[in-house]
Amino acid sequence: MRNIILLTGVFLLFISATTPKTTTIGGIGGQAVFDSTAQRFKVKSLEINHYINSKTLRPGDVILEIDKVPVHKMSYGDILGLVQGTVGTPMSLKVLRYNAIEKYYEINRIRVTLDMNPTWWSVPDYRYYNFLDAINYSISQLKVNGKNSIDSTKIPDAKDRVYCNYNIRGAYESVYINNGKGRYFYNCSFVKTDDRSKADGMYNYLVIQLRNYNMKNATLIKAESIQPEAKIYQVKTKEVSDMSISNLNINVKLKKEFDKDENKFLWKVELDVVI
Repeated sequence: MRNIILLTGVFLLFISATTPKTTTIGGIGGQAVFDSTAQRFKVKSLEINHYINSKTLRPGDVILEIDKVPVHKMSYGDILGLVQGTVGTPMSLKVLRYNAIEKYYEINRIRVTLDMNPTWWSVPDYRYYNFLDAINYSISQLKVNGKNSIDSTKIPDAKDRVYCNYNIRGAYESVYINNGKGRYFYNCSFVKTDDRSKADGMYNYLVIQLRNYNMKNATLIKAESIQPEAKIYQVKTKEVSDMSISNLNINVKLKKEFDKDENKFLWKVELDVVI
């Protein structure tokens, strides 16, 4: 029941769905769900034609402040009062992106209602797993073709990338990526930050769990490669009774790469599961 209440309320919060066509009341122009871990609302979808090429909000952003008012544990009614306003009037938003980067945006309220049939740029309703359970689940899905066995959502403007409908708790994104040979591998991103210590902390946390990882039907080889601006902890299969996982690779990677949205180099921690 709680999820139904949240989802029906979400339309009011962001797109004023119940207001008449002639109204001048607007909002962010999207939908959100309540993130029970962060105790805040997370942007689930945005009107794609308005947002896809803008340098503002994106699906997955966790809302920290509205007009400089912190919204941590704020009630739905109070947030609705902050969001709704006359179309075209300014609103400031502070959001958390990549689980580490805080962004501040000034936007103008827009009117997007359900009767306008907008095209949504959205992320799925994730099922959440702990780290090792998610690895086991992703292996099972990859064995039967990750792209087709998962009800996933295509990422706009991204080639051969689809959102998964499950995620590892604590990660900000989970996708299947085409490896160029017609097969898909699971990629889960945990953090992007310019703070090396935060990235190292997340990397070490994931590696500790992988060091204790075992498979009933395989003998594993575990190794770590450390370079000045990259680390990789790799798990491979050595002897297997299930030949469908004979080429299994599980990698936790810390690397420095240029982020076009932030226009700077950031440290990124991610997991790959490849068969």
